[in-house]
Amino acid sequence: MKTETIYLLEPYIKTTKAKVLEVFTEGDNQSRVILDKTVFYPMGGGQPTDQGKFMLSDGSFVEVFQVQIKDGEIWHSIKTNQLKVGDEVDAEINWERRYQNMKMHSAGHIIDCSLVKLGLVPNSLSPLKADHGKKPFILYSILKDVGDLNELKEKIQNTTNDLINSDLKFSWGFVTLDELSKEAVYLQPNLPSNKPLRMLKLEGVGSFADGGTIVQKTSEVGGITIEEIIKEGDTLKVSYSINKNQEMSEKTVKEIQPHVESEYVNETEIISTVNDEVAKAASLDELTNLWRKYLGKEGIVTELMKTIKDVPNDKRKDFGQSINNLKASIDALINGAKENIQNSDNKGYLSIPQSELNFSKAKVGHLHPLTQTELDLNAIFRSIGFSVMDGPELETDEYSFQRLNLPMDHPARDLLDSIFVEEPNILLRTQTSSIEAHVIEDFKPPFKVVMPGRVYRNEKVNRTNHFTFHQYQMTAVKEKVSMAELFAIINYMFKTFLGDDVEIRFRCKYYPEVEPGVGPDLRCFNCHGEGCAICKGRGWIEMGGAGIIHPNVLKMGGLDPSKWQGYAFGMGLDRWAMAKYKITDIRTLLGGNLAYKPN
Repeated sequence: MKTETIYLLEPYIKTTKAKVLEVFTEGDNQSRVILDKTVFYPMGGGQPTDQGKFMLSDGSFVEVFQVQIKDGEIWHSIKTNQLKVGDEVDAEINWERRYQNMKMHSAGHIIDCSLVKLGLVPNSLSPLKADHGKKPFILYSILKDVGDLNELKEKIQNTTNDLINSDLKFSWGFVTLDELSKEAVYLQPNLPSNKPLRMLKLEGVGSFADGGTIVQKTSEVGGITIEEIIKEGDTLKVSYSINKNQEMSEKTVKEIQPHVESEYVNETEIISTVNDEVAKAASLDELTNLWRKYLGKEGIVTELMKTIKDVPNDKRKDFGQSINNLKASIDALINGAKENIQNSDNKGYLSIPQSELNFSKAKVGHLHPLTQTELDLNAIFRSIGFSVMDGPELETDEYSFQRLNLPMDHPARDLLDSIFVEEPNILLRTQTSSIEAHVIEDFKPPFKVVMPGRVYRNEKVNRTNHFTFHQYQMTAVKEKVSMAELFAIINYMFKTFLGDDVEIRFRCKYYPEVEPGVGPDLRCFNCHGEGCAICKGRGWIEMGGAGIIHPNVLKMGGLDPSKWQGYAFGMGLDRWAMAKYKITDIRTLLGGNLAYKPN
């Protein structure tokens, strides 16, 4: 692309000097031009095009009525054919239109983030497309049932209000696809890997891939109304609007009255007052409160902007420009003062003699070994392209057994000692394979996922068994798989987690959900093969079961076994934690001893 896209990192910049690189005439009084840089946001991504004007060297101007990306270049459509290559213009956007589009686009992201907060995206809903124009909406693909739509509407409405009232900060920057994949809540399909991508982050919620113009704080949107939620087939459409400005409070009118002269704003007087207050502020907290006083949701300048409806039409443009200049000036003053305080603090810290910095912070806690084991394994599998998923602990017989090729009369059920909540159908899950059954049903292959979680069985508690324990399930479904690939992944997991010198072996095993099946064993970490209570005298510890997913399991999940294949691996997470941290009694892990720590 020949054009520097200023709008992507600086959405609040309204003007720029630019040079014409190319001109394409479209009629007697219309043409398209490419500039060396632009502040105009082009049509796309559901956000309307910016409009504005080019100020020319002779003092006249031409209207910019549309901006588009065509063949990888940004074209500005203007109502003149007099421009030529090499001409310089002052490009200026219609700020009121831009700011409205920014707020509308940002509102869409706030709604999306509310669904993330509610745990629905990306687990139950996956974003498909959005339109942030005159009738804005977001369209989601339904992965799992979302329940009553009226209740969902109320939940989204309340959560969006919470995000706006929390005055959360948006931030953005360019990253690689790898960096984005590590942080993003979800990734859109077919993102390019050969160029930097713009990542949008909402404070306290998460990161997303995005290319639109966004406001700095959620409070700037003002308010969102969820108009309706419609389920259409396997999609969910969330329509919304942003609220109209409310009337100013009597208190706020009195506060700003001295700074307003009829229809326009006395910028000089207000800036002078802010300068004095900034000079008196001695801390970051005081400066933050000062920012809220003027630019916050109920700030003086914010409330002043709401009076634009009372300004005569011929004065509104100047009034709006004055307010925008005022906001930018106040923001720069306060942020500059904050930076000075932070720089001063840093200099003071760096000037402390080294001997004064030699201290060790008291350690007040640590992660449980099971938690640490789960996090370590998640990191291992993420590094080779797996996603991490979760599922319900309270399950039905169908997903616990039947969809795993264990019909009602299968003898292997007797070995699982299930704990039923409501016989014969509702039980506490006996294995994380039940999550695999949901994944195969809910997601379109190819996919690779791991699923850690707690499971329950009516077991006698001893050194190596417990009635509640943890498993770690791995599942991959692709067009073609092999036992060699499965063995390679299991070897990689063992050696990455436990070290290169670990000894493992594979034995042929029978599991109803796979065919063929295999069981990986670990050389006992306690007796090193001699035989002890941990390995029950065998010298080896069974660490899980694996194999090629049985065609019946794929069929019951709605997949064609002639087109898709898969492999799966399930293991006892507790045994992996015991092997890693040399724990010789599984009861220690769940004993409630707050002083316990691995090593």
